[in-house]
This record gives sequence, structure tokens and C-alpha cells, in this order.
Amino acid sequence: IFGAPIVLMLLLIIVPVQLTHVNYDDQMDKKMRQLQQYSKILSEKDNLKQQLAHLKHEISNNKAVFISKNESIAFAQLNDYVTRIVKKNRANLLSIRMQSPKNNRQSMPYHQISVVIDMKSKIVSLQKILYQLEISHPLLTIDNLKISTQVNQAKQTPLLLVRFDVNTFWKMTETTN
Repeated sequence: IFGAPIVLMLLLIIVPVQLTHVNYDDQMDKKMRQLQQYSKILSEKDNLKQQLAHLKHEISNNKAVFISKNESIAFAQLNDYVTRIVKKNRANLLSIRMQSPKNNRQSMPYHQISVVIDMKSKIVSLQKILYQLEISHPLLTIDNLKISTQVNQAKQTPLLLVRFDVNTFWKMTETTN
């Protein structure tokens, strides 16, 4: 008679305590797994910082585009770059003109700029100029290439009248205050 109430009392006390203990063990295991994940992430932090620094360095040394404060400077850089290549190959630069940008959206990180080149050249010089423009860094593309001939009466060597567009992209530098 006295045994049944004691067993009932023990069950009423032991079962809830045991269930609470199992619940606490499960929560502790869950927290330990989270702590291990956070520790793993934290240990990778230095590696990720190094990778980020490397990417930032790569981007800052990006020679694929002109980087300048505004569009006028980017046009001047393109103008100077193309002029040097043309003169280096002994062509006669007749004119170089800016073309209006093809995308004016300020939200885009890269903006396209173009110049129109008019020049006189021999075929060998033209080949060298086009090759140097196409393989250059920053990346340049040639568009709307038109070639006509003009015979030089004194030397009888044909000169080519050439007109083409040179296109590239520029990126605005971040201003630091």
C-alpha cells in the first residue's frame, strides 16, 4: 500500500527531471555545434581578408579600362594613347574627334567612350597600328573601319586614307574625403 504512492511520487518527480535534463542536453549540443561553426568561420576570417585584399589589389591594378575622375579626362587619356600609337608607327594623323558616349547612365560603373580617327598611312603602318590598338591594355575595340587609297604622285607609293572609331570603357575613381 505504501509502495504504490511512493513509486507514483518518484515517477512524478523523476520523469519531469529526466525530461528536463534531456532537453537541456539537446540545447547544449545545439549550442556547441553553433559554437563550432562560428569558430570555423572565425578561423577563416583571416584567409578571407587576405583574399579580399588580393581582389582589391587586382581591381586597383586593372589595366583593362581607363580610370579617371570624369569623362573629359577619360577622353583625354584615350586621345593621348591613340595619338602615341599612331605617331609611333609614322602615320599622318589628320584628326581625332570625340564621339558622344553610347551609355550615359550614371548608375553603371563603366561608361563607354569613343574617338573617331582620320589619318593617312601606308599599309604596313596601318597594320601595325590596328594590331597595337587591338591588343592594348586598356582594352580598345575598332569599329567602322573605312579605307580608301590616295596615290602619291612623287613617290608612286599608295597612301591609305583611313577612318575608324576606337571604343573603350572608363571607370570613375572613388573620391576620398
